[in-house]
Amino acid sequence: MTVEQKIAEWAATLAWSEIPESTQQRVMTIHLDAVASGLAGAQLRLAEQASGVAQRFAGESPAAAAFARAYAITSATLCDVYRPGLCHVTPVVLPPLEALGAAEDDPEFLAAFTVGLEVTTRLCVALDYPRLRSRGWHSPGVVGPVGAAAAVARLLGLDADGVSNAMAHGAAQAAGTFAALGTEAVKFNQARAAVAGLLAGLAAEAGLAASPQWLTAVDGGMTAAYGGGPRPELLIRDLGKRWELERISLRRWPAASAVQSLIEVCVELEVEADQVETVEIDLSPHGYEVSGDRGWETPLAAQQSARWVAACTLLDRDWWLEHSASARLLDPRTTELASRVRVNSSNEIDGSGVRVRVRTRGGAEVRVERHDAPGDPERPLSRADVEAKLARASSKVAVG
Repeated sequence: MTVEQKIAEWAATLAWSEIPESTQQRVMTIHLDAVASGLAGAQLRLAEQASGVAQRFAGESPAAAAFARAYAITSATLCDVYRPGLCHVTPVVLPPLEALGAAEDDPEFLAAFTVGLEVTTRLCVALDYPRLRSRGWHSPGVVGPVGAAAAVARLLGLDADGVSNAMAHGAAQAAGTFAALGTEAVKFNQARAAVAGLLAGLAAEAGLAASPQWLTAVDGGMTAAYGGGPRPELLIRDLGKRWELERISLRRWPAASAVQSLIEVCVELEVEADQVETVEIDLSPHGYEVSGDRGWETPLAAQQSARWVAACTLLDRDWWLEHSASARLLDPRTTELASRVRVNSSNEIDGSGVRVRVRTRGGAEVRVERHDAPGDPERPLSRADVEAKLARASSKVAVG
């Protein structure tokens, strides 16, 4: 059997009851986290705009529902991130399943959701994310349509051939580049991938055939076109024995994944904000790329800006939607403190880690370092943590 046939056979036959209990619990926590992210995001103007676009584009259709729901989940910059592939998974996988009317406690829905999470994350590995990124591709837009298509096909009860066709139709729609970084277009890549996965699954259900070598074809297969020829067999290595979805990180705060550890440090730092003279922050090279040299001209930019995040969190010992709201961006006290924050790219910092050095007006220096962020696989958010996040997301705030 080919790699494509093996992954399709697995996806078509996976039963919820076959999944280890610990992995089941993780899947359900990831689902609850997506619900929390959607509640927070629905409060924002970006989600409202996307809902209007969906209505004009597709009326009251499942496609419109999937597009709008994906934006709601991703708008608050609060949803999950699979760090090895810098991929937001639930905004891609969950909306098309919901758009088809799946009940969240149905074992068939849970199996389909699991398939989508696992295929999406594994495909990041198979395409060799560093190579994918070096070519300018944005992973949710590239791998997302395939993972979403697999999930939809599983929910529809398609056989292995049908799942394979769905994933091939998803691969045919793979797109989205990092030129969108720093703009709201990064959210569009995820929403479009959700709709692409829905379309791919429905096309396969209708019997529309597609390439059986969507991954491995020398001329146009995903490994050749996007990853530069890495090892496609990584898509199925230890399939069903090792769960890549367990490496998905959940975010505690509505900000870029690169600054989650920074927020934690600033919340806990035992220095009064009015005593801070300067702040120096070291991020990993990848973290700096997203959050280092960034201002706070818009709410999205503020959510990604290490300088703004540090200033707000030091002042309020908190970070939530109101801290990136338009009204807060005009606050002179926060702006003045943010102007005294310096951010560096350091090869000594890995992944989601951070190093913070604060010099006080009295000349003292406080130095704190974190090697990971809350919500990472090394320190996963518990079910109780996500329930607390859900409760806060359910509370309306003035976001401007």
